[in-house]
Amino acid sequence: MFEESLVCNIKYIMFIRFLTGFRQNYNSSMLYRLISILYPPIFSIFLITSIYCSFYITNILYINCAVLDYTMFVLIAFYTKDEYIYKFYRFMYGVDNLPGAKKMFNRMYFFLKCYMAYIFCIRLVLVFLFCFNDYTWCFVNYPFAYSVNAINWITTDLGRFPIILVFSLFYCRTKLIRMTVDIESKAAIRDKYYVKKYINMYESLVNSLDIINKPIKVMGLANWSYVFIIVNITDPIVMMMGAAIVADLISDEYNYLRTKFIEIRIHCNNERHRSEFKQLQILLENYPLRFCILPNIPLTFSLFLCSISFAIINVIAVLQIES
Repeated sequence: MFEESLVCNIKYIMFIRFLTGFRQNYNSSMLYRLISILYPPIFSIFLITSIYCSFYITNILYINCAVLDYTMFVLIAFYTKDEYIYKFYRFMYGVDNLPGAKKMFNRMYFFLKCYMAYIFCIRLVLVFLFCFNDYTWCFVNYPFAYSVNAINWITTDLGRFPIILVFSLFYCRTKLIRMTVDIESKAAIRDKYYVKKYINMYESLVNSLDIINKPIKVMGLANWSYVFIIVNITDPIVMMMGAAIVADLISDEYNYLRTKFIEIRIHCNNERHRSEFKQLQILLENYPLRFCILPNIPLTFSLFLCSISFAIINVIAVLQIES
């Protein structure tokens, strides 16, 4: 585990992920390293075996898809050891020390804790609502099976949790840059390096995307596959919808930055600053702040709605053919 300073203390959140079978890189004593290697596969095998033992209360197709979903996230965590999350959350000088950053990161950390509490609460509430009409069936006849299903739902949601972790911080950093540009664009006196400062900020933000690019894309594809299969659709839909909305907000901030820099360049009388703003505009055009689930297909809320509509239309068509 990385010991460098992080923008907020996510080690407790990551430890909860570790308890549910997602590997972490604990670089401490030999015992902790051994536990970090052996515990996740043991927990995962036990949970998957328990899920298949509860087949008598659940459709076998649902069980196969749930196991495949959970296994996908476990394998990603076992391969990456969640190091990309710690690297992405590492303090980024020039951006994370901007005015208002600490307050924004505190709010983000509060949101992450609330979202994790939501994951646990919503699943338990759904189980109790499902069992409300037949208390004996759930809690007397098959308590083990329903407990295993509830744990499976929670662990799979925690497997998707890095999507929220990454998009939350990415949006906060983009908003911090936009707020700084707003404040400094109104200042009467600017130092001679202030355009270079914006260039360095944006380059740092773009470079940070390389850290999270591959693992988050794999997670995104896993979630989108379930939208098209129409099995277990309610599980990934909230996570991907939230990511799509945040991606749209980041795109709005990016478009605002482009417009603002053009406006500042037009009103700038310093020839050196004008040439540097031109360099910054080229940088923004070549490296837009967007996240692509597929090559050249950026994640947007409109794309998310189109995918859901496509899935619903196909389900209706299949039902009509069968009838």
